[in-house]
Amino acid sequence: MKATLEPPSRLSVGRRAPSPDPLPVHDASLFDLHAPWLVAAGALICAVSLLEGRDLGLLACGAGCLAVIASATQARLHRSLVALHFAGGVITLSILRTPTEAGELAVPAAVLLVAALLVRAAALTVRSAVAPLAGRLPWRFQASYRTMAMRFGLIGFGCAAAVALLARQPLLAVAAVALLPLALRVYIGTLLSKNASTLAWTFSSIAHLSILAFLVPTYGAAAAAWGLVVGETVLFASTTYVVARRTGAMPLPRLPLAICAALTVVIVAWAFPVEVDWLLVAGIALGFAAGPWVWRDGLKNRTAG
Repeated sequence: MKATLEPPSRLSVGRRAPSPDPLPVHDASLFDLHAPWLVAAGALICAVSLLEGRDLGLLACGAGCLAVIASATQARLHRSLVALHFAGGVITLSILRTPTEAGELAVPAAVLLVAALLVRAAALTVRSAVAPLAGRLPWRFQASYRTMAMRFGLIGFGCAAAVALLARQPLLAVAAVALLPLALRVYIGTLLSKNASTLAWTFSSIAHLSILAFLVPTYGAAAAAWGLVVGETVLFASTTYVVARRTGAMPLPRLPLAICAALTVVIVAWAFPVEVDWLLVAGIALGFAAGPWVWRDGLKNRTAG
């Protein structure tokens, strides 16, 4: 089992070098941490206050295209994929449907962008206390990794439940479902190298763009909103898999993970715009299926203790 998030460097002949840090940790200034989400939040408030409908959709589409093109021309694949993730639905709606529908999706997409930047600022402040442990003290890395994942997961779930319950716009309630995987994947993503993060974003973009291409022409803005949820979920699964493969650590124990999945199903059921009896039945079935698995894990731990 590897104990680092990056492959270890070659050891010099005749000497045993210490295990390397998984990532170089750089101290970020307060401006670098908080300026992005403050600017994004200010732009969102101004746009919602001054524009609506078609005008908001055209503005969001133009801003999204500019962000994608600017990153692509600078050969920054990672930034291009991030911009495409948040703006892809708006751009697709403007082209295949109407700018008015794009304006309906612009607010939920912008809320997710602000949330991602805010969580990133919080994750970077604790990154230096978690990432180096994977190379130096792998047995402590798992405990620290899970503790911080639990905190970010609770914050994400609380925000998702609050927005889903209080949102008056149906698309915002749908996008709220993505806040839980978003909070976790942003935290986990700060522990990855640039290449591993880019690979996860590429895999997520393929899934997200497939949904936009096949479902948006028929179902419109609702499909684009659920595409954001699917994209964030795939990102969370991808980043979790990379860390688990290289360190053997999962972000949450099985029981909290099962509870988290069950509560997420409840939020999805609340946000779904039609009858969801089948979804609740599926959630109950998954709960019963996961029960023996969780019980066996708990029994194994008690026997080992």
